[in-house]
Amino acid sequence: MFSLLRPLFLKAPLAVLCLLALSALSPELSRGETSSIPLANSCPRSDLQRGSRLTAGLGTNQAETTVVDYGEGTTLSGWLSELGQGVSGALICVYSNVTTEEEGELLGIAVTDQNGRYEIAVPPGPSRTLTAVYKNDQGQIDSWTLLQSRTAPVLRLQSSVIHNKHFAYFSGEIPGPDNDEVIVVLQVKRGKGWLVFRRYSTRDGGKFSMRYRFTRTFVPTTYVVRAQVLGAPEYPYLGGDSQERTLRVLP
Repeated sequence: MFSLLRPLFLKAPLAVLCLLALSALSPELSRGETSSIPLANSCPRSDLQRGSRLTAGLGTNQAETTVVDYGEGTTLSGWLSELGQGVSGALICVYSNVTTEEEGELLGIAVTDQNGRYEIAVPPGPSRTLTAVYKNDQGQIDSWTLLQSRTAPVLRLQSSVIHNKHFAYFSGEIPGPDNDEVIVVLQVKRGKGWLVFRRYSTRDGGKFSMRYRFTRTFVPTTYVVRAQVLGAPEYPYLGGDSQERTLRVLP
């Protein structure tokens, strides 16, 4: 593991020739494709002498920053060039760093195609900084992007039908990492909006558990409820809502 900073400064690996030989022999590593071979957390130098500009972007629009829903991945792609001409056959290392953590990891290595373009798949996960790095004997250049992920809390009801003057019990969890001491609120739908009726700070790996006693439901009523997570600097997801649940309360 290593500390991934912006911009990303990495020392050249001593065993670069071994990695280059491995990439040259492997059918997994072709131009414009991602290597699936386990790799050390260091970026091999390309033996090319060209390449002075590197771009990186996310998704089909190659945005510097993009937002995805929980469970969605994307692609990171870009262009390596020299004086406006694409550089082919260059090794592009892509590093991933969760926004709340100091340590990053090597996501994979792509090889530029005949036009100097590369692409690598980014799996679903928390919000991350993604940094593309190109190294040769002239030095190192890099380009970074920010992938922001919305969270998706899971909400469960102990029972979907209760009686007035009894408790409804709610439980669930939010995805990690760093998912303890994150505020989760329970909301009930009212008209076109939502009303908060309970608040909880997650613990034990992102879990939450709450209860609410109904005291003023004198006719059979169906309530629509959901859990919501508000964004927080220490949690590597944007805020998000659970699926809506229905709760029937009888007199």
